[in-house]
Amino acid sequence: MSPPPPDHGLFIPPGHPRQWTPLRQRAFLRALSVTGDVARAARTAGMSRQSAYRLRARLAGRGFDQAWTLALRLAWNGSGVSSAMAQATQGDAG
Repeated sequence: MSPPPPDHGLFIPPGHPRQWTPLRQRAFLRALSVTGDVARAARTAGMSRQSAYRLRARLAGRGFDQAWTLALRLAWNGSGVSSAMAQATQGDAG
């Protein structure tokens, strides 16, 4: 059994609706910026890897998509979380 995903500062309450809310998007992006791992970041947000990719496709060119790219760059560079990601997801509830 794999260990639980790390807490990246955003708590998703148990039983929270299974949809990509702004809170889940921020949790995902924060975890992605640290881990660089889409599946792990999605689990941190309480969502699936597949649904993350579907959301990104649906919001192509918008804030969430752009923040995803930035998060991966941050993970690869070891830079951590950026407030630009939070700003980029404002209003992208998808």
